[in-house]
Amino acid sequence: MGEVLQFKIIKKRKPYRRRARPQKVNRTFRFDQEKLALLEDVAQRSGLTVSEYIRELTDLAVRDCWLFESAKNA
Repeated sequence: MGEVLQFKIIKKRKPYRRRARPQKVNRTFRFDQEKLALLEDVAQRSGLTVSEYIRELTDLAVRDCWLFESAKNA
């Protein structure tokens, strides 16, 4: 009993679990036919569909805080 062996115990770490992505929500937008045609044209030139283009614009607006600036600063 005079000699004690010491072992280094390594704890097993649980693998990192990513959080689930937020659920997608459907939303309906209404456009005039003329504005929709222009929007489709702009989206097509960007290489995106209209829905992808709207999503990218929304993401950009929220990420860069366009929605939180007053009209005087914009």
